[in-house]
Amino acid sequence: MPEDLLGLRGHFVERETESNEDRNKRFAQWEINHKRINEWTRLYRSLGNENTKYVELIKNNDFSIDNFKQISNISLQRMFIYNLSYMNLLINIETLGPKILRYIKVEFPIFYEELIRYVIRSEFTKYSCLIGMLVMQGTVFITDIVRVFIDDPYFTTNVFRALYKAQKELKKITFDTRSLDIALRYKLVGALSDTELRNIMRLGLEGDEKKIEIRLYQKSKRVRENLLLKKNYDVANKMVFEKTEEIIILFQKIYRKKII
Repeated sequence: MPEDLLGLRGHFVERETESNEDRNKRFAQWEINHKRINEWTRLYRSLGNENTKYVELIKNNDFSIDNFKQISNISLQRMFIYNLSYMNLLINIETLGPKILRYIKVEFPIFYEELIRYVIRSEFTKYSCLIGMLVMQGTVFITDIVRVFIDDPYFTTNVFRALYKAQKELKKITFDTRSLDIALRYKLVGALSDTELRNIMRLGLEGDEKKIEIRLYQKSKRVRENLLLKKNYDVANKMVFEKTEEIIILFQKIYRKKII
């Protein structure tokens, strides 16, 4: 069994000083971890008398993509990817192929959801690691990320900027995700409520760039007007003002629409 799965084994331990919310989150992750362990065990048992092939495959701790290419048995291929980091899997998804993508997304979707959460919660996601998924799935990959974000938001993510850069690298921008990044920035300076952000993200699921643009324009106009009314603002408000101005400038640059 891969080392990271070995480290996740064991019973769930209650903590006396833990809040119910934190306990429930920790228990939910514990359940996910054990489903991954159970799935790997199922794959191993499916090999039957051929389980020695797995030992032979990993005996030199060679978890390279070149080693993966030598595998013809589908169960062994699936077991092998549990030894890859999420980053390594993303970078090499085209080589791993459509059968592996179908396995992690359709047959064992917990794997895919955890992969998407990893992408969202990595505050410095490299756009290059998203290219393979965009090549294989196109806009579907973007909507998958938005859907998981709505369910489990992480406000300091850079994934929407990275998605735009990856699309630009491919010379095929199907959805300008910079608009969602602007919405996140407004949320961080307190200009968008949780509900407003969620509604904009839902428009992202629909790929409705025009409606997102309209909402961000209206918000930019109101935010600037409100800030300019505060003539005697303190240092904290000044910092918010400067941050907001940066967002408005970015909006104007993307949409070529002046906020007055």
